[in-house]
Amino acid sequence: MNEAKALEYRIIQQLLRRRERQRSRSAVDRLIVCLTIATCILMVSLYLPELLWVVLAGALILSLGVR
Repeated sequence: MNEAKALEYRIIQQLLRRRERQRSRSAVDRLIVCLTIATCILMVSLYLPELLWVVLAGALILSLGVR
């Protein structure tokens, strides 16, 4: 019976170690996702004023060109 308990203990310890590794990976994945989203928001906010001017210029050209 002792051997069965020892085997059960080893299996449980391996499962607990795997679970801990998965938790740390998910934290790293969350950090990567947050940084990616922040970078995308920063890029959009930097280029948004220029895109707005392009849209306004295009609208002006279309409105002047239409009779």
